Amino acid sequence: INQRIIFNKSSTTLTAANREFLWYIGNKLIDHKGIRLRIVSIDSETDKALIDSRVEAIQSQLANTGLEGSRIQRVYRKMQTGDDINSVVIMFVKNSP
Repeated sequence: INQRIIFNKSSTTLTAANREFLWYIGNKLIDHKGIRLRIVSIDSETDKALIDSRVEAIQSQLANTGLEGSRIQRVYRKMQTGDDINSVVIMFVKNSP
């Protein structure tokens, strides 16, 4: 399952809806130790600070729920045609047995 978090242009602030969503999934995942989160962001030299701040905002919101940082993985990927620099994707990943 993937969920896209959209930021307003040049903003690092999570919207109220995104904060609520992250709070919800963070609390749900606390009891489901077999599921991790992967935060996928664009690897951009020109917007690196902005992208890093956005990912930190997401990680901070998840940490506020009590979700362990060890269950959150950050992944960079190259920008592709059609990508939106203003979004970050959260993927739910089941732990391998």
